[in-house]
Amino acid sequence: MVTSDSGASSVAPWRNKLQVSIVLVVGLTGMVVGILLLYFQVQFSAELSVYQSAGACAAAADALNGATCRYSGAATVTSEFDPTTRTVGLSFAALPGRTFTARFISPHSLRPAVHEPNSSSASAGSSITAELWSGRVTKFAGLETVDSPENIPPGMTPAAAFFGLVGLFVAVCAAALVPRAWRAR
Repeated sequence: MVTSDSGASSVAPWRNKLQVSIVLVVGLTGMVVGILLLYFQVQFSAELSVYQSAGACAAAADALNGATCRYSGAATVTSEFDPTTRTVGLSFAALPGRTFTARFISPHSLRPAVHEPNSSSASAGSSITAELWSGRVTKFAGLETVDSPENIPPGMTPAAAFFGLVGLFVAVCAAALVPRAWRAR
């Protein structure tokens, strides 16, 4: 029986290169996701720290421009709760002529909480207590809004470590295979 060495490789060289390239891209993507998650965790933690350390504002206008203080005071609902956009319009008595929007968490969020105001506090003309920080409504009638730093997703560090380390491992394994895949045949 005569055999030929011309068909010895069962996989075409271009296919090896493509497979190694895909694995390398997957590994690098995992590393990028890990780095991004870590970056956002640091940013969110810094914002939460600033929010929690902010004292009470001497005047409501102080809470419009900076994050150094929080204003809590009487507000009037100017537009009722809209279940489609999950928002309520309001104005503060201490800031005449200015209107703000309180946005609420989706009921499908991962964080269990009361997600929307009740109908009595969210009807037009209702008087409620709201909190303003850095120009955003952070609390509405005792409920945290989407703009509250206390609603930031907690603990992304484990996910960042997982994606980063698995991505690094996959990328290193793929990089080790690059010379073999690109070797002339």
